[in-house]
Amino acid sequence: MVSKNSARWARIGRQMRAEREKVGIPLKELAEVTGISAAMLSAMERGKRGIKRSHVVKIDAALGTKKILEGAWDGSAESDLLPPWFQQAAQRERAATEIRQYSLSVVPGLVQTEEYMRTLLRAGLPNAPTAKIEELVQARKTRQRLLEAEVPPRLLLILDEMVLRRPVGGRAIMGRQLDRLIEVADWPYVSVQVVPFATEVHPGLSNGFVLYRVDGGYLLWLETRRSGTGTQDGEAVDDYLRLFGDLQGAALPTAASLKLITEIRGEFE
Repeated sequence: MVSKNSARWARIGRQMRAEREKVGIPLKELAEVTGISAAMLSAMERGKRGIKRSHVVKIDAALGTKKILEGAWDGSAESDLLPPWFQQAAQRERAATEIRQYSLSVVPGLVQTEEYMRTLLRAGLPNAPTAKIEELVQARKTRQRLLEAEVPPRLLLILDEMVLRRPVGGRAIMGRQLDRLIEVADWPYVSVQVVPFATEVHPGLSNGFVLYRVDGGYLLWLETRRSGTGTQDGEAVDDYLRLFGDLQGAALPTAASLKLITEIRGEFE
């Protein structure tokens, strides 16, 4: 029986070989450049041994493949850990040029701190062993690497003020999560807006959602506690694009939103 990891190494190994042959570099030359022996590289390409992330980083650099193999390694690690129903969203997330997300309950996963995500996962899976929780934490941290890519996706976040005020994990953990939001909000490709409590009613009170822009079109992702549904149905996508636009209008501008986040952060001292 082929183990999950064996199948994973075989997939990555085949891609390594394809990328190497595409640029025409012999194994011996690649070995000299990366410092990885030709025998080890050959075994990797044939899926006969495990492949570390540090290996693919060196190989990407040597082949000039712009982190293609690194992305494949991260994606395969993530797919092994994420629930099957979320894997479609994770694939679209990695390929997206723009991500629009509205949340009315918790900080979105892409900008969560490790301790904040661990608190949420433990609350949602109270009977899970610690090892399982840690696997899910690592999978979520792997997802976050896409924001560190050479060309990251445009990330537009709209948060209900409740997201900022609920002390998830306690005041210290929530304070550090707000620090992270303040940091991320200053990145040039990230926009963070907040719908304040003072807004008596707004169109996003029913549920959160995500819109992934991939290949010129959008995938709408809706999620519950135990499942998620993605659709590219034009009518549904257009409806949620309009909703996101309405929420941008209901939310504070980015500068005012950052000011509010900073003020709330001060309350957690």
